[in-house]
Amino acid sequence: MINRKVLNELLQKPLGPYHDHHVLDGEECQTKLVLYSFMLEHNGQVIGLDESERPLEGPGQDDRKFRFRGVLKIADPDWLSDFGLKTVEAELNLRADERALREGERRGLQLTLDGLFKSKLLKRSNSAWNDETEEEETKLTILIQGEKSLPAVFMQSSSVPDGLLWSSKDHLRKYQIATMDVDTYSRSENYFWRWRLVALMEKIAKKYPYIPVGRRTPDWFVTKYLTDFACPPEDIHRRLIFDEEDSDVDEEGSTKTPRHLLRPHRSEVLGLFAAHAEWFVTNGEMRRKKLFNFNSWDQFRKQIWKERRAAARQGVVWGWPVGHTPEDLSSESSSDEEIEEQGDQLDQLVKRNPVIGKTNKAVARTIELARKKKAHPKRVIESSSSDSESEEADPTTARVYASDFSESSGEASSDSDDFNEEALLDIPWELQVPPRVPDADGRWWCPLPGCEYLIDLRSLTEENGRDIPGDLILRIVRKQWRNTAQDRDVLEGFSRMVINHYSNHFEERGVRWVKRNGGDRGAWINAKLQGGRKEGRIRGPMPPLGSLGGELRVIPTLHVPRVAD
Repeated sequence: MINRKVLNELLQKPLGPYHDHHVLDGEECQTKLVLYSFMLEHNGQVIGLDESERPLEGPGQDDRKFRFRGVLKIADPDWLSDFGLKTVEAELNLRADERALREGERRGLQLTLDGLFKSKLLKRSNSAWNDETEEEETKLTILIQGEKSLPAVFMQSSSVPDGLLWSSKDHLRKYQIATMDVDTYSRSENYFWRWRLVALMEKIAKKYPYIPVGRRTPDWFVTKYLTDFACPPEDIHRRLIFDEEDSDVDEEGSTKTPRHLLRPHRSEVLGLFAAHAEWFVTNGEMRRKKLFNFNSWDQFRKQIWKERRAAARQGVVWGWPVGHTPEDLSSESSSDEEIEEQGDQLDQLVKRNPVIGKTNKAVARTIELARKKKAHPKRVIESSSSDSESEEADPTTARVYASDFSESSGEASSDSDDFNEEALLDIPWELQVPPRVPDADGRWWCPLPGCEYLIDLRSLTEENGRDIPGDLILRIVRKQWRNTAQDRDVLEGFSRMVINHYSNHFEERGVRWVKRNGGDRGAWINAKLQGGRKEGRIRGPMPPLGSLGGELRVIPTLHVPRVAD
């Protein structure tokens, strides 16, 4: 039997690289896996999350393939598939053969992972964490690589609340990222800063739930951070790096003498918010639950351009995202008005800060409507549930189309008061017809002329899976269904995907779904804050004769299509 010293030498470097779908078992390997030295690649170039989490510019299907690689600790041989087990054992024995030949030693018996784990040379556990404190423990690590599936989640996942959660296309496998390659990390700093600030703002808003959204301005967040989070009381007697022989510090790093904490300057904190203010404006307004007041942040975003110029005149770089080379704002060739106008160009703002799952046109339209709410406060339709939740409900969760028309005309007319006829006329007829369930090939194309959006249930994209529950996506991608029209999970997932896509078209036309009285019932409203339609005017062409195949009706509640017996 091989001794531990020789085994440590053989496993000093990770085995591989291997593709995750080749070596990892789809059923047994459901533990939350942990990747070290995580690296991202696209078209042969190392990239970061700033690029991989940026939506595709322009229309069309996103066919970009982002590959990742990382070191994975195998704590149980059952995590490997049969092919993976043989592959790993083959490379391990090859290393043993090369070592024996190099050292002039006699080659021993063939090594098996089952034998190594049973002999306690390798420790079996349920954790994929690489415990650095156990220096004498021999670890089996492999270099794994795969392809990105769903968007990365940083500090927003319940399973990894303080870290980065990554998804692979293979069985939608989840990885927690422990460490990153330096090149990938340096290209991900803006992504991390944005979501750190979002998590911070969520903590502040949670601590002060009685403060309405309208008062959550940039200055308010900065003030609350400096007051409550910049210098927490527990840090006064805590030292992260300390000398174990220091008599003033105990074993856990707690000091007897109070420490004098370095308090950050207000302008430094404000500069972090300023660096990502544009992203907050575009992405924050598309969130279901509003975190801050839009108008105050929009004005703050515009003012930043002047402040950047004033700082540049003093030779200071302030309020810029990481890695962005500031333009020569210190020159006198352009006035403050021109600088402000440059920061106020809506199309350029959205282009610089796109939103995943939303077209630039839809985002621009939403921002325009948000700006007009201040000028036309009487036209805003709000829920009466509470001041902090008065924003409009997200249309992707408030309604879906019915797949049958079995209700009587009396029932249909009873709901007619819930609909704004003006708003319905703004919706193209193609989007008012219940979507056809995909055939055996599992494909569905958006019926709106000029739109090339595709849902392929047998090959879902990142955009298809936006805001869809993970278990529902997993059920679909496993392809354990035969007929799309007779599987309830597939039908529900397909319906949600269609609604998510249709919401883009609705927002482009200024039509929104608004809840009433805090319940599930609501109404379509025309969110265009300008003159109404002329009498008899019909927006868009009428559908071909006989194409509807029944009474046209929109159901104002979440509804899963019925499955025929």
